[in-house]
Amino acid sequence: MTYNVHTSTVRTINNKDPMFFIHDQFVISPRAGIEIDSRCPTNYKQMIVTALDLGWIKPIAHVTEKEYMWMSLSKE
Repeated sequence: MTYNVHTSTVRTINNKDPMFFIHDQFVISPRAGIEIDSRCPTNYKQMIVTALDLGWIKPIAHVTEKEYMWMSLSKE
């Protein structure tokens, strides 16, 4: 009997990985992040900021292995 095991081609990169940032000549932008709506109550915003500062919430991005390879190869 044989089993076919699926190997994921999706890679998770965090904000410490150099590939997390997009370099566009004069601008460096993160691939992922969070956006807090202006209607969000101040006390919730403060809780989110505190959680980010303490590392309880972390920005991550998902890319395929193929995309990651091309990003690595095209790095200047």
